[in-house]
Amino acid sequence: MPSLSSYLASFGRVIFVLGVSTVTFVAGGWVVTRLAVSGPADRVPDLRGLADTAALAELEAAGMVLEIDEDRLQANAVPADHVVRQDPAPGTQVKRMRTVRVMLSTGPLELVVPNHVGDARQRALIRLEQQGVQVDYVASAPSYDVPRDTIIAQSPPADAPPTEAQRPLRLLSSLGPPIVYYVMPNLVTHAVGDVRSDIEARGFRVSEGSNRRVHANVPPGTIVAQSPQPGFRIAAGGEIVLEVSR
Repeated sequence: MPSLSSYLASFGRVIFVLGVSTVTFVAGGWVVTRLAVSGPADRVPDLRGLADTAALAELEAAGMVLEIDEDRLQANAVPADHVVRQDPAPGTQVKRMRTVRVMLSTGPLELVVPNHVGDARQRALIRLEQQGVQVDYVASAPSYDVPRDTIIAQSPPADAPPTEAQRPLRLLSSLGPPIVYYVMPNLVTHAVGDVRSDIEARGFRVSEGSNRRVHANVPPGTIVAQSPQPGFRIAAGGEIVLEVSR
């Protein structure tokens, strides 16, 4: 049977081996970590303006990792799917396997000329103001085909190239069907009963003066004055006031 002294000697050797193994493991981990932290640094390449695939290849060659931001940024000077921002910035010294986060461009803003032909005038003006589109002026013209206060035409037109989208918009609004005018005939000396029905049949409104007066040598019911006067214009559907003798 082993003596107590030999047993203690064997136990001491086991403790010594375990202690050496632990120190070696800890020291090895410290060395690896130290090398990773204090290893050689590389400069982040400038990825701005590169396509996403080219940026990936550039970082892989530099021993770094590419991360693409889910959000995108509109940039007129940078094509779509090309890097517009990066973090860390170009030239920053980083360790190997460092992640570089980039944001890609949506490309130039596609400007289009808004189409407001056929819109109500007031609604079109409100929408253009909300969209920040500058309106140069709004002209008006009669139209048989387009209802009143409706946009007939615009310049530049909706199919104009994007370069035209920067120009102020000019609108043409409808006044509705043009007003038809007639030249007033001379009704004086005519009997009101002979002309009134004919005038009303042509769409005019006829009214007589509130007071009929007796005119010497003028038969009753004779027109002695009129408004509008002979030769003046009158719009279709306008009113004709007659002064009739009693």
